[in-house]
Amino acid sequence: MSTESGCIDPIQYISDRLDRAEFVLTISFELTRAFDTVDKIFVKNKMENMGLRGSINFFIFSYLSGRRFAVKIGESVSDYYNQDIGTPQGSVLGPRSFCFS
Repeated sequence: MSTESGCIDPIQYISDRLDRAEFVLTISFELTRAFDTVDKIFVKNKMENMGLRGSINFFIFSYLSGRRFAVKIGESVSDYYNQDIGTPQGSVLGPRSFCFS
C-alpha cells in the first residue's frame, strides 16, 4: 500500500460513515521514533521463531550490531558512541527489521 492510499482510504471510510450519520472512533499510533527502539536480540530471536535461521539471520544480526555514531555541528565532532538499539537511518533493511520486532 502506498503512503497516499494509506492516508486516503481511512479518510474515505470516515467520510462515508459520517455521511450516513454513523459514529466513528479512530485510534492512531505515532511511529516516528519507532525505528530507534528496535532491539537487535529481539529481532534475531523473532526471525529464528519464524524459521529464518543460519546465514541470513547472522547477516541481518551483524548488520544491526556494532554500529557507532558521532554528532557533527559545524566543525566540532563528538566522541563516537555505540548504537545498541535501533536501526540504521536511511537503510533498506531498517524498515524490514522493524517488521520483525
